[in-house]
Amino acid sequence: MVNLSTLLRDAETALAPLLDGGAASAGALARGADLPLLGSLLGPDDTGAVPTGASEVSRADAFTYAALAGVPRLAEALGPQATGVVVDDDAFAVAGTYEDAATGFRAVQLRSFTDGRTVFSVDGTNFGSVADVVADLDLARPQASSPAFAAMVADARTAAVVEGREVVFTGASLGGALVQVGGYEAAEAISAASPGYAGRVTVFGVDPLGGRDAAEALNGGRLDPAVLDRMNALHVRTEGDVVTRVGSHLGDTLTFQAVDAAGNPVLLSAQEAHVNIESLLATLSSDALFAAGTRGEPGEIGGLALLANAFGPGLSDAFADGGLGGAFDRPGPARLPGGGAFDPTGRFFDLDADTDGDPDLRVLLGGAVPGADELLIA
Repeated sequence: MVNLSTLLRDAETALAPLLDGGAASAGALARGADLPLLGSLLGPDDTGAVPTGASEVSRADAFTYAALAGVPRLAEALGPQATGVVVDDDAFAVAGTYEDAATGFRAVQLRSFTDGRTVFSVDGTNFGSVADVVADLDLARPQASSPAFAAMVADARTAAVVEGREVVFTGASLGGALVQVGGYEAAEAISAASPGYAGRVTVFGVDPLGGRDAAEALNGGRLDPAVLDRMNALHVRTEGDVVTRVGSHLGDTLTFQAVDAAGNPVLLSAQEAHVNIESLLATLSSDALFAAGTRGEPGEIGGLALLANAFGPGLSDAFADGGLGGAFDRPGPARLPGGGAFDPTGRFFDLDADTDGDPDLRVLLGGAVPGADELLIA
C-alpha cells in the first residue's frame, strides 16, 4: 500500500517550494544553484510547447481575461451574492460554478452581457487546500479528471454548439494548466458534435503551470492535431517566473519585463514574479508594453516535470484511495485584497488588485454580503 505521508513529504520536498513561490528555493533555482539534485533538474524538457491553430489575443481582451482569472476566488469569498462582473466595458453574469471537494477543482462560468462570449474562469492553487497542492504536484491531472471539470467541458460544448457562443477559458498558475486541458477537451467535444463549427476555443493562461501532461493523460498520450487546430491559446508570464517553466504548454507564450504600476522596469525575485498583479495589469494596460513582450516557450526545467510524473500519480492515488479529499476541503472563503472596497449600498464590490487607485474589476452583488468587513484584509 502506498504511504501517503512519505509520498507527500518527498514530493513536496522536490516541488512544493517552487509551486508555492518560495523566495529562497525559487531564487536558487533561477540562479542555478543551492538546491539538491539541481544539476540534473535544469536540463531541457523533451516535450516542448504544442502549437495550436492560433495564439493571438488582443491587449484589451488579455486585460479582461487576466482580471477574470481571479473571479473564482472572489466568488468563493463573496458567496451567492456575487451575480455579475464588470471589467472595463465588458460585463458578465455569473452563470454557474463548478466545484469538486475531492480534488480541489473550482471554476466559474461567466456569460457576457455585451457580446456572445461565455468565459470559464478556473481557480488557481489555494495553499490552504491539500487537494490543490496534490494537484500541483501531479501537474493538474487529478482536477482535470474530476466530474466537475467534465461538467464544465460539457457546458462549454453546449454554449458553442447549441447556443452559438464564443468559448473562452482563463486561469492563473494551476488554473492556467487546467484551462489548457479544458480548452482541448472542449474543442474536441465541439468538433465531434459539430464538425462544421468555424470558431476556435480561446485559452488564456496567466503564469500557467504546464498543461500538456494532463491533456495527454486524458487522451491516451496523444493529442490530435485537428483538435489543436481548433484552439487559440496564448499565455502571459512575467520574466523570472518559475512555475511557467514546470511542464510544457498548449499554445504560445508572451513573456514581459516586470514593471511597477507606472510601467517602469523593476527587478523581481522568482517569488514576486509569479502572478504579479501590479506588473501584469500595468503591462496589459499599455499598448507599448504589451507589444514589447517576447514570444516563445520559456526555458523548460525538464527534471521537474520528470519528478512530477514520477511522484505525482502515486501521490494522487494515495490521496484519493485514502478518501482524504473531503477531509482536506477548502478551509473557507479566501479573504479579499485590501485594495478592495464594498459599495455602502451593498450593490457592488470594487477590486483594486494592483492598488493603483483605479478599480480593476467590479463584482455586482445581488444582496448584502454577511460579514463583509471580515473578508477584507486591512
